[in-house]
Amino acid sequence: MLISIQYNLIETLVRMMTVCEYADYGNQPQGKMEIGTTLLVLQNLKTKISELRIQCEDLKKLHSETKSNTLLCSHCASPVIKSQAIGVKDSFGKEKSFFHNECFRALWRDTDT
Repeated sequence: MLISIQYNLIETLVRMMTVCEYADYGNQPQGKMEIGTTLLVLQNLKTKISELRIQCEDLKKLHSETKSNTLLCSHCASPVIKSQAIGVKDSFGKEKSFFHNECFRALWRDTDT
């Protein structure tokens, strides 16, 4: 969300620069200063966006590493120890969900009634 907000700011600044160019400030110092200021702000925003993208990639990598090491019960969403987990496989034989023994028994009892 933060990246989209900053992207919108960049688009606005680019539009402002275009308006400044079409306003025909010519050699007036004020117009050149406004364009220069706008360019500096634009460059700062681009730098911040690059930093945020790097942080997002690092967080995604960290999340995927953490997620792959931790199994969560599909019923109660608490961590499950691999040796105590009951895995449910899809039609291709890939495990798609895990349950605690107690949670699986509770679900099984619920489906029997």
